[in-house]
Amino acid sequence: MLKGDRLSNIRYDLMICEGLFGHVLEELLAKGNAHDVDRYEKYLKPLFPERLKRFYAEYVVREAPLVPAWKSYGCIMTCLKKITAYSGGEELAREIAAQWRKTFPSMDLIHALDRAGF
Repeated sequence: MLKGDRLSNIRYDLMICEGLFGHVLEELLAKGNAHDVDRYEKYLKPLFPERLKRFYAEYVVREAPLVPAWKSYGCIMTCLKKITAYSGGEELAREIAAQWRKTFPSMDLIHALDRAGF
């Protein structure tokens, strides 16, 4: 009944209320949208910290090359900062930032990393 994208948040809310955290996590990870994961992170992080850390790391690595302009780096930097809140995340985020500095010589990205503290 609540299958459409427009109703997915209602479905996730109901699933959270029922304690179906694993199902919510699987669906969110399959969608691959960081905004949706952010909405339910407070429920999922205590139960699945490594999977969420890995999701955010994979998300920023996947999305960084697709960012069209410097103004769009904000979301990527927010996700990169989120990684640091997980165990071992500070080192992982710094590794990703260092790799970006080598791979993407864009001054916009470098300035965004500097402003974010990476």
